[in-house]
Amino acid sequence: MYRLFLCLPFALLLTGQNSLAGRPVRWEGTISVTSVQESELLRGNHCVQQRVDHIQVRLQEEKKTKVGRKNPVYRVKLIDTGSSLSTEVKGNCVHPDPICDCKEGLGNCKQNIRSATIQGAGEGQIDLTGSIQYGSDDAQFPNGMFNIGASLSDITISSGVSNADLKRCYDQQQVDWPLTGAGAFSIGGNPLIANPVVDSQVRSLATGFNSGSYNYTIPHHKQGQTNVTVNWSLRRKKTITCELQEVERSWRPQHIIYHKSAEPVSVTAKIVEPEGETGLFLFTLYDVSTKLGISMNEKDVDDDTDLSFKIDLASPMQKDFSRPNKITVGEEVASLVEKNEVTIKVAAYDSGAWGKIKAEVDVRGMTVTCTPPSGNKSYVNIPRDDDENHIADFWEEENGVSGQPARNDQDEKPLGLENGDGLSNYEEYRGFAVGDNWNWISTDPKTKDIFINDEIGLGVGSFTATGLTIHLINAEQYNGNDSRLININVGSLGARRAKGQHGLWLHLCDLPAGVHGEVKPWIGSPNLVEEVCLNTYAIGSIEELLSTIAHELGHAVNLHHPGPSSKKVNCPQLDGVDSGADIEAYLQGGVTSGNVDNIMRYSYGGSVQGRDGNCYRYPDGGSWGKQFVRSTAGTGINGGSERKDAAGRPLPVTGDATWVETTLNNMSLLNETEDDPKDPVK
Repeated sequence: MYRLFLCLPFALLLTGQNSLAGRPVRWEGTISVTSVQESELLRGNHCVQQRVDHIQVRLQEEKKTKVGRKNPVYRVKLIDTGSSLSTEVKGNCVHPDPICDCKEGLGNCKQNIRSATIQGAGEGQIDLTGSIQYGSDDAQFPNGMFNIGASLSDITISSGVSNADLKRCYDQQQVDWPLTGAGAFSIGGNPLIANPVVDSQVRSLATGFNSGSYNYTIPHHKQGQTNVTVNWSLRRKKTITCELQEVERSWRPQHIIYHKSAEPVSVTAKIVEPEGETGLFLFTLYDVSTKLGISMNEKDVDDDTDLSFKIDLASPMQKDFSRPNKITVGEEVASLVEKNEVTIKVAAYDSGAWGKIKAEVDVRGMTVTCTPPSGNKSYVNIPRDDDENHIADFWEEENGVSGQPARNDQDEKPLGLENGDGLSNYEEYRGFAVGDNWNWISTDPKTKDIFINDEIGLGVGSFTATGLTIHLINAEQYNGNDSRLININVGSLGARRAKGQHGLWLHLCDLPAGVHGEVKPWIGSPNLVEEVCLNTYAIGSIEELLSTIAHELGHAVNLHHPGPSSKKVNCPQLDGVDSGADIEAYLQGGVTSGNVDNIMRYSYGGSVQGRDGNCYRYPDGGSWGKQFVRSTAGTGINGGSERKDAAGRPLPVTGDATWVETTLNNMSLLNETEDDPKDPVK
């Protein structure tokens, strides 16, 4: 038995213009030819042999000729531009005569082939010819009539041999046999061209598509016959252009389930040319983020990627779409109905999600990649992110940080020791859950943010005067009071990737008698202060409470007192009366000095050593600061020239502040100096 298989994938590019479309036409398709030769005897042997020919064909238009005037016919001649042929042969032959059993004394019996195993490989070339004819609808020939074929003499093996391993009676030999040429075929009858073989039926691509098959037999007289089957699928298509639209610019990711305002984003692909053409679309989500958690301080709820075609839990697949059997990359969905335009929805499962989406369309076997209007890439970003820094462009524009790196942390307001609040642009964009209701917020990358767990429930008092943006959270929202990490899900785009940024724990503490509050272990930023303690039992009024809360929170953003605390000093007199002893007194330039409205200043709740060395009690013990200051200059009874009040006490009381660290210029959310060189932390 002899089998011949011809498989011809090819693309025919017509470089001229056809009369119907007025633009270049693309030809694609496959041709396969299977020949099975059945032999009875071949030189006294029964042979079963298989031969496989692999043919790759490439044709293109050589010229186009116009025939006729009234009803013109355009005839396109196609020529072969470099087809190739490779052949493999395998099989065996067995001597059928039982008398010759390779025994001694049987004459030439041992010289005959007992059996043979055949192996071979060769290479060659194929010469194909073809033509296509176009005419008007009333022309004598159908539009798109075509003829493609190759005769026996056009398919040859130019080199290569078939090697037989011959087993004889008493020996074994290797014999090389030359390979022979392959069979012939033709598709499409053409009354203007002599058809070389058997396909006399007129084939037409008037609809843009043609497929079919036919069979024929080649007799071999006594040696049997060869049965040939020709199959083909050809198509004529105009150049297809598919556009992938950019996603809505104002869309940003939010968790589709946990954020009430979240909506999926729509991605649309459309066949632009030819107008009205339809096809099946394949959308692929890839390079999708897989960030920890669903925002900066909300922990993981699943291990899925941050963007998905699954837009809710109840509907794993969108209507009119299915998942391919074999997914090559990322997440893929395919449309089930041929359309000109298809829209798929993508849901976010993280408020900082990012990824890419591409689309391809298959138009009856021709696959085209859809490109965005810019035309310089094969995908669009989700969300819209032209600079590809994983932050939605519109958010950067609205917040005045366009063109900055995602890890940038340059919050300018309010002024302090440095810019920044420990949170990068990306972290502020991704956002946080705050409050008892776990409301999600995206913060301002130009204004410093601080997060406070207020377990007392009395608020932050006058601390708002710092100008910081204050967010009240619960313990779970900064990973517990021992951790206090506000960005537990910090990653490669964090400003403080190795350390994270901390919040403040404001709570009631058991403090020594008379101590209203303190920070532990020492003054510094939220990255250093572990506790902000209050003793509300020692506080006598609402005014004092609001100022005390703000005072201790001020220590937790690196603000100090105006100067040293009180100490025992020698005062010859106290309020004009001889004392004759050391007295605990506030000092000039000490903790009560500077601006009298400074929250970081102590009030005159005791004796003060005046400028004349004597001690006095001043009448402002009930005054509590309401602001944070930017100057060390004394104000009120701490400012002005030297003088005396009506009671004869020297003024200014304690004068200008000594330590500039009491001013907002020293405020810091990043300082990590683990010492307190200035003063106790109360």
